[in-house]
Amino acid sequence: MARENKREAILAAAIKIFAQKSYNGTTTSEIAKEAGVAEGTIFRYFKTKKDILIKGVIDKFTEFVGEKFISEQLTNILEKNSDKDGREILKILIKDRIELVKKYKDIMKVVVSESLYNAEVATSIKKNILPKAKLFIRKFLTTYIEKGVFRNVDLDVAETALMGTVTAYVVQNLFLKQSYISNEEEIDKLIDIIIGGLKKS
Repeated sequence: MARENKREAILAAAIKIFAQKSYNGTTTSEIAKEAGVAEGTIFRYFKTKKDILIKGVIDKFTEFVGEKFISEQLTNILEKNSDKDGREILKILIKDRIELVKKYKDIMKVVVSESLYNAEVATSIKKNILPKAKLFIRKFLTTYIEKGVFRNVDLDVAETALMGTVTAYVVQNLFLKQSYISNEEEIDKLIDIIIGGLKKS
């Protein structure tokens, strides 16, 4: 097995077992067994188990998700659907995020879980993912404010609220419901709350 392939095999094994047993509940011998390598081989690529998490799993996640799935994919969705109204585009975006979680559920589970307990993981997410996500959400909000679809609001508060609501909904599907597909009606109801709020019209 080539050097780069071995590193990727170790990372894939770590992601799988961290997702099943948590980072603290996993040993390097378990990772080695899953990867099909000797335990000593792991330490040719990573100094410690923590290195696997921070310089392997989290770096892979922030580079891949930050660039491909925020900077590129979400921007493309916004541009390709510029003729749609705010409600329609929000639905497309939410469904896209659900599909992303479905496709990469193990690494998502590791990142979300470990960000709650590991300061280095949380810092990496705050530094590498949140700014890109907030930049995209601000672009979405300003686009539809300028079109007269959304009212003028405090953009800092609005982007935090929107990102928090959608993230919580998607993460809930991952952890609590153990389901990765939400039905159309449920998403429509969520969007009704996001767009219209709770106040009776």
